[in-house]
Amino acid sequence: MKNKIIFLFLILIFFIYLKTMNPVFHADDSPETIACSFTLGIQHPPGYPLATLSGKIFSLIPVGNIGFRINLQAVFFAVLTLVLLYFIFFNLCSLNDKKYFNYYIAVITILTFAFSFTFWSQALSAKGGIYTLNSFLISLLILILFLWQKNKNIKYLYLFIFIYGLSLGNHWESMAVVTPAFLIFIILNFKESKIKLNSKNITISFVFFILGIFIYYYLIIRARNGTFLNWGDPVDLKQLFWVITRAEYTSLEKARDINVILKQIFRILNHIIFEFTIFGFLLMFAGSYYLIKNNKKSHFVLLITIILFILLSLSFYLNLKDEMLWILDVFLIPAYVAMVILIYAGILFLAKNKVFKYFFILLLFLPLFNFFSNYKKADQSRYFYAYDFGLNIIKSIDNPDSIAMLEGDFAVMPIMYFKYVERKVYFCPITTIFLYVPWSLKNIKNECPEIKFTSKPEDSLSSKIQNIISLNFREKQIYSSIFRDVMKDFAPGIHKFLVCNGMIMKLDINKYETLKNGFKNMKILSYRNLLDDKLFLDSSTKFCLNNYTSAYLELANGFKEFNLDNLALDIFKKAVILANENLKAESKTHLGIQYAKIGNYEKAIESYKEAIKIKPGLIEAYSNLSGVYNTLKNYDEGIKYAKEAIKIKPDFSEAYNNLAVAYYYKGEKQEALKNMEIAVKLNPQNELAKQNLEILRKELK
Repeated sequence: MKNKIIFLFLILIFFIYLKTMNPVFHADDSPETIACSFTLGIQHPPGYPLATLSGKIFSLIPVGNIGFRINLQAVFFAVLTLVLLYFIFFNLCSLNDKKYFNYYIAVITILTFAFSFTFWSQALSAKGGIYTLNSFLISLLILILFLWQKNKNIKYLYLFIFIYGLSLGNHWESMAVVTPAFLIFIILNFKESKIKLNSKNITISFVFFILGIFIYYYLIIRARNGTFLNWGDPVDLKQLFWVITRAEYTSLEKARDINVILKQIFRILNHIIFEFTIFGFLLMFAGSYYLIKNNKKSHFVLLITIILFILLSLSFYLNLKDEMLWILDVFLIPAYVAMVILIYAGILFLAKNKVFKYFFILLLFLPLFNFFSNYKKADQSRYFYAYDFGLNIIKSIDNPDSIAMLEGDFAVMPIMYFKYVERKVYFCPITTIFLYVPWSLKNIKNECPEIKFTSKPEDSLSSKIQNIISLNFREKQIYSSIFRDVMKDFAPGIHKFLVCNGMIMKLDINKYETLKNGFKNMKILSYRNLLDDKLFLDSSTKFCLNNYTSAYLELANGFKEFNLDNLALDIFKKAVILANENLKAESKTHLGIQYAKIGNYEKAIESYKEAIKIKPGLIEAYSNLSGVYNTLKNYDEGIKYAKEAIKIKPDFSEAYNNLAVAYYYKGEKQEALKNMEIAVKLNPQNELAKQNLEILRKELK
């Protein structure tokens, strides 16, 4: 009866996950995960063959769209993780020998973990399926080790080795990090198990490990059979090793700065407390004491070393920028699995106190707090942001016989989904940054055989971009993402001819006609829930939605060049409305520039000051504010804000120019000359500063 109650709660959790699940895909790697599972393609390194094959099975469920089906994989493995945690609790503390409230404690602990934000949110989308599968595998490995320690049967070790090898075919980095914890537990219990270490046992163990890890051969099979989605093209062992080891990322990921490490440590500690509250954090310490006191030291060592190895590796290995620290949150899930086991043990420790039974109802605080505080944030049932963004790119491409040179995961990955799952893409999508690797050239010829392309693998990225454009632009329209840093850096000559055509840039010398068409395209785009503050936007979604603001800024600046100032002003205002906190300050700065251009200096000052309030380090706002005050002949304020800009960025030429102008009109010409010389020295291309310097020198001769 008690077990039935537990499983009724698990069914309840399943339906809550189902209700809050993403209808298609999230603004992360989910479109790629779905497309690769559906087509049996190869995902980005390390390839994730286990998750891909498992996802293919879920894609065959005859319910909903393909994205919905593969999202179910995340739900399935999340719930299975909770089932395994129940059996771990059972094994760890012999629930069947305890009083009824031990079952109550198990339910409370499982519910607390089920509704913790990171685990819940990852249980709702395809990419999250990789992490819930990972939590399932780690929970399974912990349970198998506990069973082996209890029963002393070597068959459990063989099973552990096989599952461990298989688990490396999903998110192997997480498994590699916790491997020392597994080894320590085995060593601590090996002598007591009375297992003989001989050639037979070693051989059998090796065979089981190879059988598990052999799943990576899937990548070679698919690469050799011409799959379209083929990241890294692992046709042989050498290239397979390149994919598995994530060779293209490793040099970028390693932490090099103590400040980065400290920020990552702070993020991790802050997030742990956020997931389980300070009360849950304290219960972990109580659970540690309980395990040590009850002669379960090796269990404690296993759990605590899993936590420590994960926390240390994330803190000291990764090299994340401030705006990207959110990436490490999902990698903490295996640590949370170990933590929740310790929390359960901590509650058992409190249960030993006779007073506890009068207050055990208070334990409901943990799951109820997590549920009510996280429901709105986790709920993705009306989440169409990423889907609509990809669809809007397609709507913005006028001719299906075109080339779209895409940058950024938020542009590239939804197009994978629409091309290979929903088959709505008829143009040729090219991931621009991948042109530098040989396997990408092979993929282009495979996916877009009609494209003319004569570059060699050893050619530079710049020459490859120019080669595609020069050979095809007479016959095909060329597009680029709104986010186009690669085009700026590697094709600056081409970049200046890119014009906003909606949610994408178009290569066109007739800028005005393209701008008018882009203005029309903006009206047919889908903006579902974009301004709905009832929906929670996580960090990856905010990065995705920044592109809407960027598109409106591009369009407005385009019309501004043609002196269509009122139209530009209206579009700048729309950019501000759409902007989230990532781009709100920059949008208001652009709006301030436009107000200044049309002579509305009061509104310009208001916009600049609002930008500074949002982002105090935005030097352009300070410098432009200085320029406006100079125009209004309020030179003291001009000096004040120019100095603020210089304080933030001492090598900012424009601020020195504004400072020099203010000093000049205040009659302090020597001070003006000194600052104007600095402005020219910092930026010899600053033509305005050079002209001002010449005037000053002539006057002071």
